[in-house]
Amino acid sequence: MYLCKKAEIHKIREDLANFNSSFINTVDRNVETMWQAFKKAIQNTIDKRVPTKMSQGRHTHPWINTTIRRKINQKNKAHRKARKTNKKRDMDRYKRLKQEAQWEVRQANKKYMEEVSTNYKDNSKNFWSYIKSKGQEWTGVAPLKNKLGFLQSDNKSKAEILNDQFQSVFTKEHLNNFPNKGKSPYSTMDDIKISTKGWESLEERRKTNRLFKIQHGLIDIDRQQYLIPNDRRTRGIGRFSQERTKTDTYGQSFFPKTIRDWNQFPSKTTLADTIEGFRAALKACPERK
Repeated sequence: MYLCKKAEIHKIREDLANFNSSFINTVDRNVETMWQAFKKAIQNTIDKRVPTKMSQGRHTHPWINTTIRRKINQKNKAHRKARKTNKKRDMDRYKRLKQEAQWEVRQANKKYMEEVSTNYKDNSKNFWSYIKSKGQEWTGVAPLKNKLGFLQSDNKSKAEILNDQFQSVFTKEHLNNFPNKGKSPYSTMDDIKISTKGWESLEERRKTNRLFKIQHGLIDIDRQQYLIPNDRRTRGIGRFSQERTKTDTYGQSFFPKTIRDWNQFPSKTTLADTIEGFRAALKACPERK
């Protein structure tokens, strides 16, 4: 892992300034080449100017302190030495350090549990953190076994294992080996011709039906506030006046747009008595065909 606090900031700026001058003066390169050059320069600067260290994933329990961690490291060193020398003296030392480390870990765990349970009301964060750590559910994909039987926990390896599993369920059929079932007893269907002319979205149909219900009082909406009758007595009866809209957004909203569509219908459609009759006249309307 990178130690950003110990990075050489001044030298990083010098390296990037030198790269900036050469990068700007370079011409006749495509976007992908320029991106790779920029990425490579940044990565080289980080590797060169930012120190790193190996991170340890062990001893993550909250009751493991520095003293216990030092004792566990001594036990691990003694175990490696005992395996290497295969002497009784080194093996006895390893067993003694193992017992001491286990005893200290258990005592620290017991003390930690007492503090968590005692100070639950004052500081409940530690208590619920411990409860959550004891859960068995996974928030993501659990470690998976590869073909060799080893558990893989990193995202790339798990993705490759799942990809191999998904690919294994598909079979490759040879087109030349299909059985011949003879001539089909069914007649060939004509080609289906689909045209968008006369089609209307479900949303537009619902808006028109809703306007009919508002006009006949089938919905509890004040029609006088939105629907202004036409002044003409004969021609255009059943239509509504449309107020001018100041913005295009409001012009495409429910009442202005639906009133424009409504005024295009013939009188037979707009003067229907029932919703069933209105829908039937709407289907027979030439504007909808």
